Amino acid sequence: DVNVNITNKATGEVVETIPFTVQPSMDYIYFNEVAFTKPGTYRVSCLKKDGTIIATGEVEIVNK
Repeated sequence: DVNVNITNKATGEVVETIPFTVQPSMDYIYFNEVAFTKPGTYRVSCLKKDGTIIATGEVEIVNK
């Protein structure tokens, strides 16, 4: 089990933390429950239950 953590990069505020179950056999993961409701730059991290970062990246959401 892991947590997907979404943080607003400008404010440092955690927007959402979503628990997710993974399996060792998975070679690709799609987090379909992750939604961005406001424009901005966000840091999205996949964390072990103890808070250790597995992977992290940035996403920029813009208005059309």
